Amino acid sequence: MISLANMFNKMTLSVEQGKRVHKMTREYLLTHDEPVVIDCAGIGELTAGFFQQLIFPLVAEFSGQIINNRVVMLNLSDAQLDIYQAACDQAGDYVDELLVEHAPTNEIADISLDFLIMAREMARMDPDKARIVFGLNTAMIEVIVLMDYETMCQIAKSGVMCFQPRFSHFYARNLANDELSPIDVFINISSKLERIYER
Repeated sequence: MISLANMFNKMTLSVEQGKRVHKMTREYLLTHDEPVVIDCAGIGELTAGFFQQLIFPLVAEFSGQIINNRVVMLNLSDAQLDIYQAACDQAGDYVDELLVEHAPTNEIADISLDFLIMAREMARMDPDKARIVFGLNTAMIEVIVLMDYETMCQIAKSGVMCFQPRFSHFYARNLANDELSPIDVFINISSKLERIYER
């Protein structure tokens, strides 16, 4: 549980405190399966800026549905609850603006960003599947699960593909001459997982 009264010796919490609580909440969501509980008891005023700094980035990274299910606000006064709900209602607009601001500008960047987002979500939900589907090793999984949207956009905007082919040029050259089933192709490619991203 995150107790705001224990964290801050203040009766009014605003933007800077919201950033600190967001950081703690994000780390908890990434490392625990159970919901994170934020106790607001003993705090006189929680400003709109506090809730915006706490909620907006979480919705952008994890989705509103996950935040509704895994972030529990305790002991909110009626006034604080109104401000919190208003921030949740505005989160969609924030995400839309973020997507426009950081959107990749070319087709290669679009593909790379889609790959990174899918790889991150699969690595969070099913690391073993991510190893097979994306060729991620343990070190890469540990890194990609922590990436935020802005970082992925920065990588994608480089204009180069973020994932390389997982088959040799010899195999690709001979593939047209061999009548292989999809499972044969799968076995050939997935057998080389340990070498992916080691460099």
